[in-house]
Amino acid sequence: MTDYDRVPDFLRLCYQSPARQVAILRPYAIQDDAEWQQYLATRNARRRPQPKEVQSVAVRGGDSDTNSRIERCLKSDKGVPLNLKKLETQLTRIAGEGEFDRLGYEGFTQDGVPALRVTAHEKTYGPPFVDLAVNVDGSGVAAFDFSAGARVTFMDVEHHGGEWRNDLMLGSSNLAATEFYQPIANTHFCVAAYAFASKLPRNAFEGQTRVAVFGDERAGGGFDLGYDSGRRSELRFGYQIFSGKLAPLIGSAGLPALSGSTGEFRTPYVWDGQDSPAIPGKGTRIVASLARVLQSPGLVHPIGQLDVQTSTFIPTSEKTSLFFAAAGGTTFHGTASQFQIFSLGGPFRLGAYLPNEFVGNDYGYASFGFRRELYRLPQLVGKRVYWGGWYEAGSAFDSPDALIVRGSANAGFIADTIVGPIAIFGSVSPTGQSRVNFSIGRLF
Repeated sequence: MTDYDRVPDFLRLCYQSPARQVAILRPYAIQDDAEWQQYLATRNARRRPQPKEVQSVAVRGGDSDTNSRIERCLKSDKGVPLNLKKLETQLTRIAGEGEFDRLGYEGFTQDGVPALRVTAHEKTYGPPFVDLAVNVDGSGVAAFDFSAGARVTFMDVEHHGGEWRNDLMLGSSNLAATEFYQPIANTHFCVAAYAFASKLPRNAFEGQTRVAVFGDERAGGGFDLGYDSGRRSELRFGYQIFSGKLAPLIGSAGLPALSGSTGEFRTPYVWDGQDSPAIPGKGTRIVASLARVLQSPGLVHPIGQLDVQTSTFIPTSEKTSLFFAAAGGTTFHGTASQFQIFSLGGPFRLGAYLPNEFVGNDYGYASFGFRRELYRLPQLVGKRVYWGGWYEAGSAFDSPDALIVRGSANAGFIADTIVGPIAIFGSVSPTGQSRVNFSIGRLF
């Protein structure tokens, strides 16, 4: 049985089958309660008693550095009452770091004292790990972007915890990026150095008419000092510099042709408390960024920017969750250049409109809706198919006097598949704009 999501259904069948054979099975039942208690006592006597506490922890299965690291992670289990639930949670989190398939444990006696032996089973197919990616954003036939690529991740580079991540994406959007991430000693602090080159399509509008498509090209890198508080959140502070170019691909109106270098201090923060990176059922995710842009093409003087995005899922039943998303950004002390301007439009950003249809120094966005499980996919294909509906409202503007709030009602289907979340839905605005959107990739 490989469809683990159907285990509860399988267990119900296991109970229903003997229930239909009661007459045949009843002669074999134990009728005397004393006989049943004797059976339980005999069975329990054969069981090895669980030690009340362990005095040492031994790890095997990895190299000496890996075994020592796991022993340090489990040092809180020594000399205290043994808590199997806590131990299993610790081992699950260690396995979740990606280096091991699984970790098992057993009790034994060492030099006359109770001890715990943990066995680590390393993955046979990595590291390095290769993850394939497909990104699709379609807003009718007028705007369809397709890109495919991969991420190659090397783990424990130089020291434990060091990761070297390499991304390549080709298609309508092109990206080549590399980052080296390294924790500092055994602390929560870390450093990261990265470089990237990208070319993304960008729509240009006059009013609500698309008049051109520009290529947004950037190539640069940066360095961050960060604090990783654990599985949920990360805070960084660093400096990024890149050379940018904004040039027409189709048409030439709507945007200025720009080129030059951009330098900025950045402080990004991520909190992820959701139960799935694809289609969550519960939890909250917050992504925030504070920046001080020192120079950029078209920028008269340095500016500051703040951008915050959050989404929350609240389960109301086993199959249904409500969700709420909100985002907002603002520019301090000046006017943003074309490389820092905020935008709205496209799937899950006012779906009845085209990507980048609304731009400005500031923006606000909110959505509220639900998603409900419709169908369970075969294990080899994915997980679940959902149907849902949501309403969005938002505005991108340069001054409060120019604020115009636009809305979009959406309904459709979302599937959690092996190639990522796939969404197809229709969107209609109160003013009559309508589109059919298709998307593969992160949605929320």
